[in-house]
Amino acid sequence: MLHDFCPRACVTNHVGRGATSAKSSPHCSRCVSMDVDLLNEDPIDDVEEGGVEFSEKLRAELAEQMPYRCESLAEFEGRVQHAVSRVCDAMVLGDWGCGFAQWTETLRCLLSLKYPFSRALRAHMARLYYEVAVMPTLDIYVTDLAATMCIELLRPKKQVSAADLTLPWRPLYEALHREVYHKQRKISTSNVSGVLMDLAESAQRFYPAEEAHAMLETILPEMDGADLNSVIAAQALVVHFVPLASPHAWLPVLFRLWETFRSSLFDDQMLDLLARLAELHVGEAAGQAVWQETGIFTDAQFAIVMSKCLRSAGLPMGSSKAANATLMAQASSVRTGADATASTTALRMKKPTDRLQSFARVLVYSMADDGDAMLVGGSKALTALSKFVQATETYFHPSNWGLWQVQLANFVQHLTWEFARRCKAEERADCATPAAWRLTLAIRREFVLTLRTVCLLSMFSKEPITTLASQSSLKRMAFLHPELILPPVLERSFSSLEALETTQRTTAVISTLAALSQALVSPGVYAAGPKHLAPLLYLCLPGIDLNDPMKTLSTCMLILSVSLSVYVADGTSAGDDGDAGATLVPLDDANVSSRGAEDYAARLSTAEMDVWSGELVQRVLALFAALPEEGKSGRIGEKNEEMVLNMLIATCDAFCSALGEEAFERCLDIVLDYCRTTVAANGVKVIGSFIGCFARANSARVLERVVPMCCERIALELAHGASSVRTTSTSVPLPQDAALHWHVSILSGSVMFAGAALLPYRDELLGTLELLTRSCLSERGYMLTAKLVQRVLSALSAVYPAEQRCVNPSEWGSEAMRLHPHRFWGRTYAVHEVDIAWHTPSDGEIDMALAVLDRVAAPALDVLEARLGETQRDKAWHNDVCRYLLLVRFALSGQLSLAERQGEAAAAPDPFVSDYGDTAAAMRPPPLALRAGYALAPDDVRYARVQRFRARAGDVLLRAAAEVPASSEDYVDAVKQVVRALRAYLVPQGTLQDDMQGLVRSVTFFHTIGRRWARQATYPRIMWVRRALLYHTMRQRLGSVFARPTPRDEVLIAHLVQLCMSHYVAVRRLAQNTLESVCLAYDGTRARCLDALLNALAPGVGDERVKGALYVLGTKAFVRTAARHPRFTPRVLLALLHMQHHPRPSVQQLVRTVLAELIAKIEDPAALAVYVPSAALAAMAEQGRSADAALDVVRPVRQAFLALVADAADRLDAEVLALAEAPTTHWAFAIAAVRALRQLQRRGVPPSAAAAGLYARAAIADNPGMRSHAQLALIRLLYVTKLRSLSSGTALLLENATHPLKRRERLDTRTLEARAAAYAEPLTPASRLHDKTVEGWLAWGADDVYYEAPREAVAWEAASMPALDAVRAHVATDAWWTRFAGHLALEMDRDYLAADTATLVKSLFQMLGAPLLDAARPVIERLVAERDRHKHRAAAEMVGGLLRGAKHWPLPEQDALWAWLAPFLERVLVDCTLDSQSAWHMCVEYVCSARDPRRTRPLVRFLFAHAQAVLVDARQSPLQQAHAQTLLASAVHSLQHKAAAWGVDELADAYVAHFAHDYQEVRKAVGDALVELELAEARPAYASVDALLAAARAGGAGSLVAHSARVAARCAALSEQLQSTRAKRVPSAHGTSAYDRAASTGALWVSLSLDDHRLGPMTTHVLALLPDLFEAFQLRDNEELSETAHDVLVQIASHPFGAAHAGALVRALLAIVRESTSWHSRLDALPLLQVAYFQKYVAAPRHLTQSLLPRRRCDARSARRAACAAARSAPRGARDGRDDARRRRAVLAARAHPAAPRRVCRHGRDVAAEARHAGL
Repeated sequence: MLHDFCPRACVTNHVGRGATSAKSSPHCSRCVSMDVDLLNEDPIDDVEEGGVEFSEKLRAELAEQMPYRCESLAEFEGRVQHAVSRVCDAMVLGDWGCGFAQWTETLRCLLSLKYPFSRALRAHMARLYYEVAVMPTLDIYVTDLAATMCIELLRPKKQVSAADLTLPWRPLYEALHREVYHKQRKISTSNVSGVLMDLAESAQRFYPAEEAHAMLETILPEMDGADLNSVIAAQALVVHFVPLASPHAWLPVLFRLWETFRSSLFDDQMLDLLARLAELHVGEAAGQAVWQETGIFTDAQFAIVMSKCLRSAGLPMGSSKAANATLMAQASSVRTGADATASTTALRMKKPTDRLQSFARVLVYSMADDGDAMLVGGSKALTALSKFVQATETYFHPSNWGLWQVQLANFVQHLTWEFARRCKAEERADCATPAAWRLTLAIRREFVLTLRTVCLLSMFSKEPITTLASQSSLKRMAFLHPELILPPVLERSFSSLEALETTQRTTAVISTLAALSQALVSPGVYAAGPKHLAPLLYLCLPGIDLNDPMKTLSTCMLILSVSLSVYVADGTSAGDDGDAGATLVPLDDANVSSRGAEDYAARLSTAEMDVWSGELVQRVLALFAALPEEGKSGRIGEKNEEMVLNMLIATCDAFCSALGEEAFERCLDIVLDYCRTTVAANGVKVIGSFIGCFARANSARVLERVVPMCCERIALELAHGASSVRTTSTSVPLPQDAALHWHVSILSGSVMFAGAALLPYRDELLGTLELLTRSCLSERGYMLTAKLVQRVLSALSAVYPAEQRCVNPSEWGSEAMRLHPHRFWGRTYAVHEVDIAWHTPSDGEIDMALAVLDRVAAPALDVLEARLGETQRDKAWHNDVCRYLLLVRFALSGQLSLAERQGEAAAAPDPFVSDYGDTAAAMRPPPLALRAGYALAPDDVRYARVQRFRARAGDVLLRAAAEVPASSEDYVDAVKQVVRALRAYLVPQGTLQDDMQGLVRSVTFFHTIGRRWARQATYPRIMWVRRALLYHTMRQRLGSVFARPTPRDEVLIAHLVQLCMSHYVAVRRLAQNTLESVCLAYDGTRARCLDALLNALAPGVGDERVKGALYVLGTKAFVRTAARHPRFTPRVLLALLHMQHHPRPSVQQLVRTVLAELIAKIEDPAALAVYVPSAALAAMAEQGRSADAALDVVRPVRQAFLALVADAADRLDAEVLALAEAPTTHWAFAIAAVRALRQLQRRGVPPSAAAAGLYARAAIADNPGMRSHAQLALIRLLYVTKLRSLSSGTALLLENATHPLKRRERLDTRTLEARAAAYAEPLTPASRLHDKTVEGWLAWGADDVYYEAPREAVAWEAASMPALDAVRAHVATDAWWTRFAGHLALEMDRDYLAADTATLVKSLFQMLGAPLLDAARPVIERLVAERDRHKHRAAAEMVGGLLRGAKHWPLPEQDALWAWLAPFLERVLVDCTLDSQSAWHMCVEYVCSARDPRRTRPLVRFLFAHAQAVLVDARQSPLQQAHAQTLLASAVHSLQHKAAAWGVDELADAYVAHFAHDYQEVRKAVGDALVELELAEARPAYASVDALLAAARAGGAGSLVAHSARVAARCAALSEQLQSTRAKRVPSAHGTSAYDRAASTGALWVSLSLDDHRLGPMTTHVLALLPDLFEAFQLRDNEELSETAHDVLVQIASHPFGAAHAGALVRALLAIVRESTSWHSRLDALPLLQVAYFQKYVAAPRHLTQSLLPRRRCDARSARRAACAAARSAPRGARDGRDDARRRRAVLAARAHPAAPRRVCRHGRDVAAEARHAGL
């Protein structure tokens, strides 16, 4: 949500979750995406008031508002249906590349026109694209495009509902499952999972509610609580898929899971789900909801939400830095702990949410009258909010600055937004919320009172985001209860603006007034508001100060916002007509007045407004005079000055349109007097814009006084030699040119939007234009002239709103408005109420425009053509070329609206070579040809004149493009003008795109200013005027989509390509940007450019031309096309690979960069061939296709294209391989060739033996880069061989391989206990091996998936055996492994195991089997024989890969492997050096990960036995003892619950007994290992999902893994041990006591247990250790132990305990405070008690609060009331020290007594806030 009044917050961009988007896809890289996606927050889409019929009528209004006839609804729906039929044709005929993409783009364009169409058609299209999105395919661009399209179709809730459409969820789930849960070596990985998750969110409401249980049964068993990535992924699937109807069946489970995991990522998704549920079941699905204790939640569930809310604010508490750091790390914007290590895949699946907004929605949609008068507003949710605000109020104070202020202010902003949205939704007639659940008047009032104080505090914050958020909040509340908000704001405003010493508050006050101005000036909102407007505006005038940019911006925003809704005229001349009435209206929360009295006061204030307008104009002119001088670049000052000027002109634009006739004349007199008497070079730009503001309001009056003066003075200046010095680039203007520039700028501003008002001055203007064209020789002069020509042409020929006043034209001149202008203030309109006065060109205007072309532009073409024919080309020649090209360019831009662009398209080949692939010409969509209000129709005789001018301009540009670059090598400016002119001619819609972007920002800006709540129907009129103009411009822009170039265009494009390779960098860059725009405009342009670009890469071509070609080829769009199109890929790739002949380093670097980007995007050709439509999709496509026989040619074209794909791949395989093997190939290009071969590896073709041999040889090359890429290529080759052996057909291409040993059966839960015990048994042929990690962590699924024990080796595909033999020939030798291991040992920059290395070794042993061991074993033994850590690390990588690769070796071969490896590993793991231990730890963890422990039984057995043995063996060194425990911890971390069969409980008990071990290394290892053992056993493991759901519904709270009798016993044993050794403790100076050692280890155990993302058993049982930790903390002679205990106590106090334990924690701390005999303990417990209680304050039960504050509530209120009275009685003026002291004591007394949940005094003032503002 936007802040309301930030000048820079004009356009929002919705950032996705990291997925591919339509803008990045080559299918959507054309102009369609840029235009259709421009308006992300369209006010049309935001209006949903009045039901579906109103919404559809509103969208039809856009077309009806146009001044020309648009397409009818029937015609539009016919177009849509035709496009859908073409999409179906493309599907049936297999044209997924070009036909499907381009016709989908056509649909997107049509949908952007906002026409309503039938629900059935929308549902049909949505289902069609949904089926395409979930279709198994490798073409991620098709998936992305279809998903994006489906999301757009499903987004409008009022236009398609579950009654219209039902979608199947399982295909989408399976598509996501393929993307998320894939093999590590998967080839076709992509980011498409993000867009699929977005699709699931959009489709969620169309899934049948009865499927919720099936979804949970499918998703929940996939959750592995030990892996946060698995938790986040499973939760993401649940919140995106499970239908939100009837949530009470499954919501308790999610709350229990929420209490089980500590993760900000989990919090975000859970809160978003709860927010959507709360809103849905209060509004849309109110009939299905069950209102519970607090909204749709139980009190316990709501308490969890509020506790999370308070923690998410990240508020520091107390003076403990450690506690504050912990608390602030819990803020919603921080990701720490386990969350910081979340994988990219998990983050991509997580929905991007705003946690603060989710909290706000939950709170607001849980508010209702709960029937308890003791509650604030009678609502539990509002009471909870009030307690939250009470707890955090001091953090809002401007002096209490920190990151928390932004969090809190944004939270309040979201609260007010959601509350206003709900209020207005419940006021609508179609509101579905039951009356008993709706917000009452008491709730509304108390809500505003609750948040008023903190908003008034934070509006003065030093942090601008906080200030903006507070202003937005005040604005929302001002429209809900203006009498509660506006009076205190006005009081602060007047005091701040009148007092000179409060400059710091001035900007904040002015910006706040700007935010509230719409409410302030509207009598219907706040009757007492308009009378304050004039005094406030007078007080704000000094704010326009160039020396204070922020204050000037705020002042401009205030004036602009006011000008949108007021009519500046003196209304005091009219008498009182008595119409206002005597109706009482509130002034504040205590006083009232009559509407008549307020109307009278407002009418009197209009006289001041009339006078104020003149002073504002003088202030603006004074600012212009103070501007700095222009620099060489033509800029005025720095960015601050430019920003101020832009804002000031926008303000003046709105201000001038608000002036009444008399005020307008007076202000215009002031400005024109200034223009006549002043000439300032620094004000040339701004004075023209300022005059344009007046011209927009009344162009006739401006032209009447400006044209004669300017034309006369321009002629005079030119006669005296102005602009006679020839220049072609921007420079500091000469002093003698200033007057000319000044008057041309004034004239240019006056003609803006003038239209027919220009006709009386036709001759004068034409004469002046001709004179300027002939005489202006300096760059600044002819630039101003060209812009003037463009503005005259646009004003005469374009369609645009003729005015932008605050009321309709019929009301503007009415008698009522003249007499009582103040009564029209604040007027807003619905779109259908707006009557726009459009300017449409008349015959006279068209004739004048044609006269400009004939008398100004055509002569320029004549002169230009003549000059191009001259042979003598000096400086004057280049100057003439530049100025006439510039004039032609601006003339082309100005005449766009005269006639639609036409021309005979060049003959296109059939098949047509599109950027998307080859397609039949019959399948190409034609241009949209929308009606766009062009001035001339083709049957008008003047139409041909325009077309002839354009053709003439094209011919001249054609000649200029050929002549100027050849003869102007030293005159870059002339060549740049040619490029810019080519852009204007080839891409005329580029101008429209720039206009659209500006209009989008304008519409969004005014929409933000006028937006009061969501889905509002009325806005200030200017917003609808700009929105209508944007719609018109969009129609013009979309009309050029799928345009086709003419033969002239193609020649011009060829010249442009040559300019892209110019010797001058400035020309190259400009031409390259222009070429990219041309490529977007005309499909197939890249194919036309390819020959010229590749020719420039040939030997002997100059380096600059080569670099130009490379930069074009290296653009993202060109690389995407080259990587996917078989006509591009071989040519481009081979051309780049053969460029090693260029010696220049910069060229070589550029070549390698382009090569790397191109190779990275090359895909398996199967991506263009594998599309597996479902039966439903095939039926829909066949049913929806057209009967056009002309499309029969598409299928053979598609088949020929696929053949071309295969031929291109074969050619590339051979040529790239030859290049890689050639001895003359440079090493860098050889590496690139190997990378390319890896990318070109096809699943559908057996691997090449030659390539396999190359990879095997290069895998041990000396060059590290070659070695790395060759190893990756070898991994890919071996993986493809495996795929080909285990699958075929489509399954092969989709990588859906099924191992012959894999089995799936129905799970028998009766066997689970025996299954767990079997993990410690030996591996036998009858064993059922379970490698999957999840294994029913949360709940067991329906199926049991296992592997049979291998009896024989897997038979690999015969066709792939030559490649395997080629690999075997190299790697089955001692020399290969020796060299391989040697290189690994030399990689000294890392101490970790490399995944790629281990995967390579795994792949080799997996595919080549046990015979490879004979060559590798000696090398491994030699590595470990030396005590070098890098060699040990290399050995660990090889051993890890070996064991992973031997997974499916036959049992005899595995036995032989372990016969060698078991004793070898036992020796190595025991004897390895200290610096190599970490490598073996990682090796053990890698070997055991996702593996049944029976596969590595000798290793696991040794680890458990060795860990137990060394712990009691005094002969072992401490390092060996610690190492043994760490090795075991690594294995248990991977095995998790599968380790339980090896006796973990007995070992864990033994660890506790060794807490007092003599050596710290052992104690630390024991603590780590104990935590791993305990967490491995912490798993709910319900027998089924049904059992899980039943248990959750039966009640209970807290973590699902919070209870363990063994952990409780260990805590008790530790406490007993500490108590028994405490008495024997000796001071640390005499040695370390057993108590100190045990306490230190126990603290470590507690800390590590609490630090996990699972809230395990320690959360429950740690409270029993609190007294012991406090005793350890009190030790003053052991500083290390004391600090450790303190850190753990802080961790406990800030730990997110559940409701069941939070109270126990507070009571335990209270017991220490009250009962401890040590005053040190009591003192140290107080800060911890403060932290612990504060975090649970909002949700704390009443009895707990009373235990802390035993005074009676009424006594507290009485005491606070007395303290408030004392504070009020303190003097507020000058005070001596005693007064200050008395006032401070009064305020402190007020703070000492807790207030009732609502803290605002009923007397209209917030006493506490006033006291704080006084500095107390």
